[in-house]
Amino acid sequence: MYGEASTIAQPEPDVKIPDAGFQVLGATDELDKVEAGANDSRFTAYDVEVPQGWEISKDTKDNLEALRLTKNNHSLQITQFEIENKYCEFESEAVSPQPQVSFSQYSMLIGNDLNLYRRGWDEEEQEETQEFIYCEKRDEGFFMPTKYGYITSTTPWPADENILLEIDEMIQSLQER
Repeated sequence: MYGEASTIAQPEPDVKIPDAGFQVLGATDELDKVEAGANDSRFTAYDVEVPQGWEISKDTKDNLEALRLTKNNHSLQITQFEIENKYCEFESEAVSPQPQVSFSQYSMLIGNDLNLYRRGWDEEEQEETQEFIYCEKRDEGFFMPTKYGYITSTTPWPADENILLEIDEMIQSLQER
């Protein structure tokens, strides 16, 4: 399953994640620090702390660096590929003239690197699964992708709150390498 190409639900028609052929590296049997990402002009290499029980998969090929973590039909994916910066607009805030992706709901996260993140989603769009997109605070507002890449998580609907908390904790653990 993880060695085959996969696709992720798209948050907006103009945000396309390249298909990735993931190689399964194993599962964590205790808290584990995983190194991933590439240092280039757009993104930074990073470490992420992965709790027990998560399967780790990676894909690296031309212009793509991807990490996928899965547990009980929940996944977190960090993908580094060329994508236009998009302003993350939240229903309760003013409209930006920049290219944007809109969300009706969000949760605020503070990373170990002291960056602020928002996990955005749309309540109206859930069906059997829910997609969350993570945006990073910059001077002008919240944007995606983050400095670590385009970060998404996909969960069954409704999500297991304990696993969703683990996903948020992994986001909070991100640190530059």
